[in-house]
Amino acid sequence: MLFRSLGAHTEPARALALLAVQRAASAMPVSGVTVTLVPDARRAIAGWGLGGRTFGPAMVEIYIDPGLPDLALRMAERMPALVAHELHHTMRWRGPGYGSTLLEAMVSEGLADHFAVELLGTAPPPWCDAFPQTQTDAYLDLARAEFDASAYAHERWFFDAGLPQLPRWTGYTLGWRLVEAHLAAHPGSSAAT
Repeated sequence: MLFRSLGAHTEPARALALLAVQRAASAMPVSGVTVTLVPDARRAIAGWGLGGRTFGPAMVEIYIDPGLPDLALRMAERMPALVAHELHHTMRWRGPGYGSTLLEAMVSEGLADHFAVELLGTAPPPWCDAFPQTQTDAYLDLARAEFDASAYAHERWFFDAGLPQLPRWTGYTLGWRLVEAHLAAHPGSSAAT
């Protein structure tokens, strides 16, 4: 694990990330992954204070806003699930892959969030509930037109809400709900498997 200085928060951040790595490795054969902790407010999720990105099967970066109020508390609440989420992505990159279509990306993100929640027993992050359950079918109908598209606008679906009819994080929420429906229909299955 690599990390850049977060001052007094460096060691607690490292310990939280290491705990998440160990927990994830107990559920999946996670190995050979470099996790780098980076103090970078610009790449942390706005309003959340932390963020992550997976660069293939062996590299994860976790971004931390060093100016986040109550940083120690927020890291303790959020970092383990974020690291677990990103580690799930590394395993998907090893096979079958993250995916190249909108539907595949939604499923990968939904699986990663379900994995973190299953592993750690935490509440789902806010991007898993970006709009009321009653609106799910309407947003799925919009997404279906692009489900098989590999040239879909990832930023629009997952981050920025590039169209007025898409709330921020629509892709994450749809992915969470698609995986949730699959898990409910297949008792005994899990995001780790």
